[in-house]
Amino acid sequence: SSDLFYNMTPREFLSFVKSGDNKSADKNEFLCHEGDTTDRLLLILSGTVVIEKHSKKIATLSNYFFIGEMHFLTKKPMSTDVRVETPVRYLEWSHDQIHQIHQKKPEEYMKILACIGRDLITKIQQETAID
Repeated sequence: SSDLFYNMTPREFLSFVKSGDNKSADKNEFLCHEGDTTDRLLLILSGTVVIEKHSKKIATLSNYFFIGEMHFLTKKPMSTDVRVETPVRYLEWSHDQIHQIHQKKPEEYMKILACIGRDLITKIQQETAID
């Protein structure tokens, strides 16, 4: 794992990873579209995706970046399209799966939230560096 999960013990990290569903997608498939309200959180394990707005490339993300974290936190529809650039493997959790962690393992849930926050900060720093 990357330093994204710096705050988790190996056991917590493995428990979180195992609770997700392993998925994959090929080049030019969309993982999500602007306006989506599907309640799922994704974590890229390998490969790259392009974040697009009105078909214009905003950013490229690869290993150990979350997708759908803003929707998870705010419940607002997805604000961008996410298109696969090179074949990806990723983990997917439904919001229900994460809420179950919240109920059963509140400490692990708080650490997951901290990881999501760290992920967002990294993305914001990258975007301001691009501008």
